[in-house]
Amino acid sequence: MEDRAYKNAMARKRELLADIEEIDKFLELWRRYAGTEPEQDTPESPPSVGDSGEAVQSHLRALPRDEERANVIRTSILKRGRPLARGEIAEGLEEDGYKVTGADPSKNIGTIMWRLRDHFTNIEGYGYWPSDVPYRQAGFEGHKATADQSDASPLEKGNEQDGSSPS
Repeated sequence: MEDRAYKNAMARKRELLADIEEIDKFLELWRRYAGTEPEQDTPESPPSVGDSGEAVQSHLRALPRDEERANVIRTSILKRGRPLARGEIAEGLEEDGYKVTGADPSKNIGTIMWRLRDHFTNIEGYGYWPSDVPYRQAGFEGHKATADQSDASPLEKGNEQDGSSPS
C-alpha cells in the first residue's frame, strides 16, 4: 500500500512541476512580448526537487516554438549523425541544454515531431531524420522541394509533375 501511495505522490509531483514550468514559460513569454522586465520582488519559481528530496536547479532552457524549434531539433539530430527515436531526441535535446516538458517527454516529442512532419521523416526501423537530408544507410534520399513548387498548391504541384499547366 505504501508503495502505491509513494508512486501516486511522485506522479502528482511531476504533474505539478510540469505545470509550474508551463506557467514560468508563459510569464517569460509575456514579459518578452509585453516589453517588461521581471519585477525584482517577484519570487522565482522554487527549485525542482529530486527523487531523493534534494534541491535540483535546472540549467535547461525551454524548447523554443515554431521554426526555431524545428531548427533546434534538426541540429540535435544531425549532431548525433543518425536518425533518432523519440526518447533519444528528448535525451539529445536535454544534453544540448533544452527541457522537454510533460509527464512523458517521449510522448511529447512524438506530438512535436508529428506537428513538424514537413521538416522530419520517421524512417522505418531507424528513427526521425531531417526530410531534406539523405540518409543513405537506410536508402533514404531526402525530399527536396523546388523553389517554384514550395509555394504551389497540391493541385498545381500535381499538374507540374505530369507536364500540364493549371487551368
